[in-house]
Amino acid sequence: MTDITSRCDSGLQEGLLPLTLTNDQQGPVTAMKHSDVGFVAVGYASGGITIIDLRGPAIIYTGLLGDLMAKHHHLLPKRSSVRRSNSQAPSSDYATTMEFGVMTLEGEDYSSIALFVGTAKGVVATFKILPSQSGRYSGQFAGLIHLSDDRVVNISPIDSQSGAPAYASGAVVGSLAQGRRVDGVIVATTSSSAHIFKPAHSKGASKSFDNALCDSARVAQYENRGFALVGLFGDGSVRVFSLPGLKDIGGQRINHVLDTKRFSDAIVTPTGDIFGWTGPSEVAILNVFGTGLTLPRSPDRLYDPQKLIPPRPTISNLQWIAGTQYITPTDLDLLIGGPSRPPSKRMIADQRAAQDAEFARQRETARTGRPAPPDPSQEGWAAYMQRQIQERTEQLGLAENGMDRAAESSGNFSDSVSGFVAKQKRAAAMGYLGKQFGF
Repeated sequence: MTDITSRCDSGLQEGLLPLTLTNDQQGPVTAMKHSDVGFVAVGYASGGITIIDLRGPAIIYTGLLGDLMAKHHHLLPKRSSVRRSNSQAPSSDYATTMEFGVMTLEGEDYSSIALFVGTAKGVVATFKILPSQSGRYSGQFAGLIHLSDDRVVNISPIDSQSGAPAYASGAVVGSLAQGRRVDGVIVATTSSSAHIFKPAHSKGASKSFDNALCDSARVAQYENRGFALVGLFGDGSVRVFSLPGLKDIGGQRINHVLDTKRFSDAIVTPTGDIFGWTGPSEVAILNVFGTGLTLPRSPDRLYDPQKLIPPRPTISNLQWIAGTQYITPTDLDLLIGGPSRPPSKRMIADQRAAQDAEFARQRETARTGRPAPPDPSQEGWAAYMQRQIQERTEQLGLAENGMDRAAESSGNFSDSVSGFVAKQKRAAAMGYLGKQFGF
């Protein structure tokens, strides 16, 4: 953990400020989860798992999934012992999804904070986060289970009694000190199946998906009536399954609204809403538990078609030749905002500054007893006319001097040209005479 507060701009007090850098050097990050109780879990492409306590901040656990699977290989399905001589070793497993929860694990009589990690090869690993005697927390591996050979796309811990989510929240974690127990199970969804089991080792019910692979899923609540598993599938449909029976209770095609190729990037919310991509740079939100009616278009308009639009500013050819600008800021403001556009923040600030300057001038006059120099913005009509006449007289004098210098330069240029022509004539005449006399 490296302190990087020095990288922050000294004048920046609010916003996303860099505080601590964690660099495990284990490759790209493949999964990450922020809990609501001060813990962060990170999974890397190399198979590494790191749990961070933000109260330090400090790393409370780090390990490799490959080492855990090798140590607990008896929990994994047996593979065929026949190997080809030219085959390469399979790539190490890595985390694809993570979730924090609070529940009583298998074989224990107390509830604790748990981290559930789903991998690309269908394994769900469980880690416990327990308080130590020093007041800090520590991470501990609790077990793993193999669900299928496909990647795990979602893990949703739920209360087995009510079906409500069993996520790690501040209220639930605070009640653990009073001996509260949460009898929970895990609803894990892979690309080809859904599973309900009690962590960390026991196997429960499962259901295989037919004809399509699941790209994204989550347990969602339908108003106050119950909970269901919602999944997005590669055939362009959204399907809902009951809990805990995992029966298919409904489905709908949404490939005409959302981009099926980006279903893996779509998010299913706990309220049954789907945030998905409709194109390269556009997203849409759908509600799974809707009535099936099309949402009417909003009658709001960015511009009022009833209002008259000012004519486009134009200039003449002579103005264009003279270098006149095409449009002024005032013309642009009038064209976009209309004649009743409110003043901008900059204009309000300028007015406030002018008022402050006038108050300062009045205070200076009252303090010294002498009238302060007049403010051009507050001068009267006579003073304004006098100042304009004086400025124009000075400008005419400058123009007259410029014309005199231009005439003098023009005269010097004419004299130089006349002398050059006379010199060339004399040279030509002397050359002709010399040729006639045989020189």
